[in-house]
Amino acid sequence: MPVMTLPEHWTARDALLVYEFLAEIQACIWCQYGVALTEAYQRECGGDDDAALQVDWIDWHGEADF
Repeated sequence: MPVMTLPEHWTARDALLVYEFLAEIQACIWCQYGVALTEAYQRECGGDDDAALQVDWIDWHGEADF
């Protein structure tokens, strides 16, 4: 993934708003596509042997943060 540079003119409030927006988008994507994402991860990584890594890959800890 390429490194992104954020605008230097953002205030802390601007950054917080973007962060909260992205967190909400992540939660919505997980709610709608969580099963498909999990299945895609299992295909990419070769099955259940990598189940421990799956938590890191999808950043899912069992509870929605919304």
